[in-house]
Amino acid sequence: MTAPRPSLHVLREQVYVQLRERIIEAEYPAGRGSWSGEIADELRVSRVPVREAMQRLESEGFLAVQPRRGAVVTEFGPEDAAHLFAVRENLEGLAARLAARHASPEALRELEELDPGAAGGGVRTSPRGRLVERRLPPGRRRTLSGPS
Repeated sequence: MTAPRPSLHVLREQVYVQLRERIIEAEYPAGRGSWSGEIADELRVSRVPVREAMQRLESEGFLAVQPRRGAVVTEFGPEDAAHLFAVRENLEGLAARLAARHASPEALRELEELDPGAAGGGVRTSPRGRLVERRLPPGRRRTLSGPS
């Protein structure tokens, strides 16, 4: 008896997650291009969910489509990292202000009691943040979860 096949929606998501993680973990290095058939074979899926995952990764900035090369893993440099950190800092500040403005007095008291370092990290690093940090030279890295 064979296992049931996942739905197309589930398959698309699985392919997307696997590709994104492989890019973040630098298994697919920056500059690598034109590889949808290879990935489809590797994951034992058709090219359709791979192409759809690549389109989604392109919209998120992990891939760039280049003429005669297809989808290419995006390169990140120190300037890109600085820009992303600046955007994230501003968004986190805005989110905190909005949350505080709409929080109940009880929720505000609970927040004041929290010790962000107690759980060993405070804010979790996003996949994009992990990618940026891996691509920076060790001396230039700055984690999104606080000072090293």
